[in-house]
Amino acid sequence: MTPQIALVLISAVNPFAGTTGLGAADYLNPALTISEEIQDRHLPTDTVADPIFDSPEGWTITGYRRFADSAIWSGHALAAEAYRYAVTKSPEAKANVTRILHGVTRLIHVSGKPGLLARFAWPVGDAAMTENVKREEGDPIFTGSFEGQSYNWLDNVSRDQYSGVMFGLGVAYELLDDPAMKDEIRKDASAVVDFLSSNLWNVVHPDGHISTTFIGRNDQILSFLQVGKLVDTARFGKSYNTQAALWSGTVETPIVFELIDKHKSYYKFNLDHINLFNLTRLEKDSGLRGKYLSAFMKLRDGLRDHPNAHFLAMEMGVTGNTAYSDSIRGYLGEWLERPRRDVWVQNSARTDLAISGGRAVDPLPVPEQCTTDFLWQRSPTILDCGGDGRVEGPGLDYTLPYWMTRYYTEKTSSSPPPPAGDGNAGGCVHFPGSNGSFSELLVLVLVAFSFLLRTRIA
Repeated sequence: MTPQIALVLISAVNPFAGTTGLGAADYLNPALTISEEIQDRHLPTDTVADPIFDSPEGWTITGYRRFADSAIWSGHALAAEAYRYAVTKSPEAKANVTRILHGVTRLIHVSGKPGLLARFAWPVGDAAMTENVKREEGDPIFTGSFEGQSYNWLDNVSRDQYSGVMFGLGVAYELLDDPAMKDEIRKDASAVVDFLSSNLWNVVHPDGHISTTFIGRNDQILSFLQVGKLVDTARFGKSYNTQAALWSGTVETPIVFELIDKHKSYYKFNLDHINLFNLTRLEKDSGLRGKYLSAFMKLRDGLRDHPNAHFLAMEMGVTGNTAYSDSIRGYLGEWLERPRRDVWVQNSARTDLAISGGRAVDPLPVPEQCTTDFLWQRSPTILDCGGDGRVEGPGLDYTLPYWMTRYYTEKTSSSPPPPAGDGNAGGCVHFPGSNGSFSELLVLVLVAFSFLLRTRIA
């Protein structure tokens, strides 16, 4: 497919009008086109980065950007293609999963310390890529090896990169039917959980510094352990059950804190969704699931007025409520009206908008929002943003909610909450106080401590 034809498909003004169902060609064709373009233009070393073109109208790639977020978006890309494969069983989807999974595996192992995640990795001999990375990123660069080849890798990984990878691994493990691929995922997820837990949930780098900590984020720790339990119950089941019994009652606490400001650092809400998504939907114990679901719905209700196809698709996957599919379809149709490239968007001078504190008072319609790498992790009230129109976003903010919605409306009714019981169906040992105020008070102390520690790290 030529770039010009692809541009027509992606830029068409709301082809959703007059059609019904996400399986219709007007919905499917953009998803397939974007997936093809990701493979062609956004995986320079089998993990996600965004191409820079020679001009806003040109198609010659002159470099790449956004390396520091390669891990998180590679995890989202892995999940998107896994959902596509679960819906279609297409060889193309399986090949895409294989490629992206192998790139993620490299990020997990290239440091020489399995589980110490690299933000991005590229062959040592690729001088052009090295120059690209150094021009944009200030994080330390180390040298490692993977499968007998030497790689440079970008350091100072953060919790969001880990969260994206574990989200993708958990989804892919559940949806794929290839034993070799599931075994690769098992090894990857196990390496991450082993590394983090052995370092008391701090990310310790080769030079001894700590780039981030999970202390105070029991929701994220439990989500990672939940994925570990999924891929290797014998190895991680007991650890998850013990930690869940201790800390399940505190999962909601950081969500409450983050909802105090519904716009600053909006990406935090994507991290909340992808972690609670795996944590909640994979839980079989009715008592634990109830606590997780309470936290998830508090998050959802706090952002209910924000137009967000990704968050709604997550809610559909957790609750099984397919009534959201119409709203998702509408938001994805509006997404197709947006430019893929980072053209400058300026709303601050508009006289038809109510503006307060440098933001729109009400969420902007999807076509008028920021141009960015993943729309659904940006506040819908941002007024001005963008670049010079030469950097193309991957389009995962279309393909992931698209294939998720197809899967949960066509292939499964999702997992409804298990019937009420004694809360111990999953074999957890429930400790006194695990539901009470003591554990909640303790997590407040840990959250405060983690903020102080992150300040020291920064």
